[in-house]
Amino acid sequence: MSQSLLTIMIVAAFLIASGLVLLWWYRQPAKKTASHMNHHLSALEALADGDDELALSELSKAVQEGQGGLDALLRLGDMYRAKGQIKKAIHLHKSLEIRGEWPRVQRARILASIADDFLAAGRWKEALAQLEELRKLDPENPAVARRVSQSHLRLGELEKAQAALRRAHKLEGKDRADEMGIMLAEGARHLVHEQRWKEARKALSDSLKLDTACIPALRVSADLFHREGQDLKAADELQKLALTALPGSEIEYPRMEKLFFDLGRFHEIQFVYQEVLSKEPGFWPARFALAEILDKRGSREDAIRLLDPAHNASRDEGVRAAGRLLDWNREDLAREWLTKIAETQSTGEGFYRCRYCGTEHPGPRWYCPTCHGFKSYEPHAQETADAAHS
Repeated sequence: MSQSLLTIMIVAAFLIASGLVLLWWYRQPAKKTASHMNHHLSALEALADGDDELALSELSKAVQEGQGGLDALLRLGDMYRAKGQIKKAIHLHKSLEIRGEWPRVQRARILASIADDFLAAGRWKEALAQLEELRKLDPENPAVARRVSQSHLRLGELEKAQAALRRAHKLEGKDRADEMGIMLAEGARHLVHEQRWKEARKALSDSLKLDTACIPALRVSADLFHREGQDLKAADELQKLALTALPGSEIEYPRMEKLFFDLGRFHEIQFVYQEVLSKEPGFWPARFALAEILDKRGSREDAIRLLDPAHNASRDEGVRAAGRLLDWNREDLAREWLTKIAETQSTGEGFYRCRYCGTEHPGPRWYCPTCHGFKSYEPHAQETADAAHS
């Protein structure tokens, strides 16, 4: 083979290879550059996935590139507020308000965001001013009435707060006596802080008439009796609180025990916890408290029986029971608890969710910081990953 023919063949092979590479490259889907990415859509997807950090980053990029319009701007401000950057949220949302005339629906969204900014900042009068404007645009929205109620409550205007909450209930088509009781108890707490004792006692009386098991009312009432030097009555209020067997009542157990001991009413502590468990056997805070009392009184075997693995419990309660049994040298029962927990597929970390807006919290709360609802948190069981995919 001559040198010239070999050269021609090499060149031809090179051209064919180059053509194939160019053809492959041409057929590849065009990659989007950063400037063509829809950051607003990415942010919404991140929010749906619960990835707040990515959502914040994508919203910032969307605003910088002019994507998403008003929705992106409002959501970015709302995320600033959620991250505690309230001044940035107010500045962004207020800039939208003064930018020009907005259609009614869009203006309502802006006013709602500004009102929530001021509520988060504790600037109640400014929040109320925004809410009054919002109410003119959206008079049938119960969420607005709830926010108005909160603003009046924080300003110490209890009657106006009651009226606004009644309006919210009317718009929702449901009378919530228990929620009104919580609101009155909150009002009483503010009145106590301002040393308006007579008004506080009246608010507490009204609250307990609406809901005899209103934990915040019983808690404030016990505080008020203690301030007045009436520890017997304070102890009775704490006993009523414990007997509700409601989530959150256990917070007052240590104070109740101390007060009973100081008053020499030792035998009543055990009675209270036994009564709670007779009504709600699955209320583990009382079960743990009674076990500790029995152990201190020399009845460890009775205490151990209370924490027996035969009882049903959440994962956290089971772990705590196992730990206490280990302290009492009952490794066999502790091992049973740990085995039971490991074999239980559907038991995960419990949480509480607001029935109005869906905000979640690891423990029970009487007040939702997102939608400003009272007594709106309900318990939920979160499934483990294995159970969710089984």
